Amino acid sequence: SQEEVAKQAIKHALKALKKRHLVEEGAHAPAYIALSRPIISQGSEWKEKAEKLEIELQQCYKAQSRLSEQLVVEVAESRTLKAFLQEKETAMAELEKELTQTRDEYSQLKTDFEEKVRALELVLSECKELKAQLEQLTFRAKNAEAENKRLVDLWMLQNMQDAERLNEANALYEDMTERLKASGLEKLAREQVDGIVCRSEEGAEFFVESTVPSVCKDRINAHDGGCASIMFEYNSVGGRIDLLKFGILALDH
Repeated sequence: SQEEVAKQAIKHALKALKKRHLVEEGAHAPAYIALSRPIISQGSEWKEKAEKLEIELQQCYKAQSRLSEQLVVEVAESRTLKAFLQEKETAMAELEKELTQTRDEYSQLKTDFEEKVRALELVLSECKELKAQLEQLTFRAKNAEAENKRLVDLWMLQNMQDAERLNEANALYEDMTERLKASGLEKLAREQVDGIVCRSEEGAEFFVESTVPSVCKDRINAHDGGCASIMFEYNSVGGRIDLLKFGILALDH
């Protein structure tokens, strides 16, 4: 794994630093010996300076060792960061791929949405046309209903007028019947002269009963379930064969 590789690299760097330290100590040993001789011969002053230089040299070695260790740590961290960066780059590439797919899907959805909007506009236009046609048909239906009502009212008015005329004819017929009954001509008519029925008080026994029927022969209903009907009855004037038809409006409630 990457951690094991980093640990091995750190160990290798530490070994290299120790080896370099030993090599540097071996390289500086002759100089140190050469410097130590004059210091011994020249006195304690040079000896102190040599000790100070040795101390400084050891401090430099320690500082170099610390820097080397820090460098190894930083190298390991840089490798770790590099691996992390590679992972992020891979994830970014995947995100870019997903973003491209999302853009394609968005474009397709946008195209579908535009098509749906156009279809909706077409449907709305058709609905407006159908609404206009419906309004026209409604207007025509209202006009037809008004015309039908007018015709029905006119028909009812005509029926009422016809009924009034029939009532007048019925009243006239009843009046004539009452007059005929009052005068006794309905059953005693026997003679006629120029269409006029005559009656003689004397010789009434010679009068014969009229053959004219006194009941209705035909009955015609005005309509099914209605409240009125028309009856026709045969009558005669005197002894003539001419027949008259009178309509009687009978209420059947």
